Amino acid sequence: MKKEPLVSVVMPTYNSNEVIANAIMSIVGQTYERWELIIVDDGSDESSKRFLKAFVNNLSEKRIKLVEIEHSGVVAARMEGYRKAKGEIIAVQDADDLSMPDRLEVAVDAFKKDEDLGVFCHALYVNMWLPIGCIYREYRKNHFGDKRSLLREQTINGVPIFRKWVIEQCPLRDDETRDAYDWQMLLDWSFSGFKFKFEDRALYEYVRHSNSLSERNEKEGRRHTALLKIKQNMKEDYQMIFKPKDFTI
Repeated sequence: MKKEPLVSVVMPTYNSNEVIANAIMSIVGQTYERWELIIVDDGSDESSKRFLKAFVNNLSEKRIKLVEIEHSGVVAARMEGYRKAKGEIIAVQDADDLSMPDRLEVAVDAFKKDEDLGVFCHALYVNMWLPIGCIYREYRKNHFGDKRSLLREQTINGVPIFRKWVIEQCPLRDDETRDAYDWQMLLDWSFSGFKFKFEDRALYEYVRHSNSLSERNEKEGRRHTALLKIKQNMKEDYQMIFKPKDFTI
């Protein structure tokens, strides 16, 4: 009997000890059991490193691997995790987010049904947290299914799970797009011709808070710079001719 595929879950972290325990446990609690969790510590401070090591050691979970690198940013941390991955399928997981219990099981089922499938994306819940608590929880469905609509959306409506050969053939860009790397990534994969499947089912909790990386990028103007670079990349690499509704900054 053929073995179930191994799923490598890559989780970059940087001083995330207030939230990472819940993110880790959301993987430990998956209904699909053949996974490895690669946590890439991107140069956290010593107290965060001690917390993370103690938490992982107390779990006594052999499927969890801890990798430490010098502080290099989320793109470099993700690529280090992807290089370490032993699975044929890779799942994205942020240190302040949560995966629904059946997330990996649903994705693996999709890949098993279609050998040509490269990228599986699903819907999610977006939670906005302030010091007073969660102020809203929004269901964000997949309402893009082609290249043009992906250009118009400028948001990632589903956190991708993908075959390892996808990231090997088309790695993340570590240029000025790094502050919107996930959108550039899906654009690259879509325009490179990889086969996508979109599932309108929330399998992930995406958490935003006042100090989250996405919030800081927007407030400090880095996302705007990243969007300009994405537009330049799309013109140069894919000879994109933009329509007015394709891209707004």
